[in-house]
Amino acid sequence: MTNPETQNPTQIVQTERLNIPSIYVEGLSQMMLGFPNSRLLMHSSAVQNSTSSAVVETRQVTCELVMPTTAMIEMARAILDILSQNQKQFEVAKAEWLGRLEAISQSIPSTDAPVTPNVTH
Repeated sequence: MTNPETQNPTQIVQTERLNIPSIYVEGLSQMMLGFPNSRLLMHSSAVQNSTSSAVVETRQVTCELVMPTTAMIEMARAILDILSQNQKQFEVAKAEWLGRLEAISQSIPSTDAPVTPNVTH
């Protein structure tokens, strides 16, 4: 970002409050693009079995983000740039995570045999 009057780079100083909330979301429920602001509704999911053979997914809106549309576009571009630059690291991390998950899965006793409690008297 540059100052349009001087064409010099703008110095950005970022400060953080100690009590900012961390909000976990699993997906995007709704996006409303507009000018000058846009809005994103994000959700967490809870899967519930219904009485029929269908599975019902309940989405709980957990976050509403309203921001300038230009900033949202810049954010989207930054996310895509970072993903493309770090694709190899993501693949390595994914392989390591799946390897740990497989090791944990292999260490779980099989449920084919009945489990007998280890009781001492």
